[in-house]
Amino acid sequence: MAMHPGRLRFLEEGGQHRLGDVAFQMLLNEAGTWVVASAKTAELLRHEQGHYDIVGLCYRDMVNEIRALRERSRNRLVRAIRRVMSAHDRRADSLTRDYDSEQQTNHGRNSARQQAWNQQIESCRRSGARLSVPD
Repeated sequence: MAMHPGRLRFLEEGGQHRLGDVAFQMLLNEAGTWVVASAKTAELLRHEQGHYDIVGLCYRDMVNEIRALRERSRNRLVRAIRRVMSAHDRRADSLTRDYDSEQQTNHGRNSARQQAWNQQIESCRRSGARLSVPD
């Protein structure tokens, strides 16, 4: 999955530049997804939904951080936006790797850890808290 901003609009207020209205779009790389037809189950679907939710929560945090940025120039703001986007891309990749790891869900095979992740994801969705690996 990847996050792409639409056309960026910038505002200047009191010598500070910030991002104006912009829509971000989360894109799914369908070529990078696959499932053996005989393996399709409700549990697998829930696990795969977790990947989408993890990335979505990371990007929610990214958008919030970008909207809070203020810089002295438009160029500095663009560089700061790129740094934030890159950091959140790395965070999303790291969390999805953790999610699938043998110590965690083991690609959805560990039902107790899968349930812990499901609860953590839902809690973060409701509260707005930053997602982390569940205890």
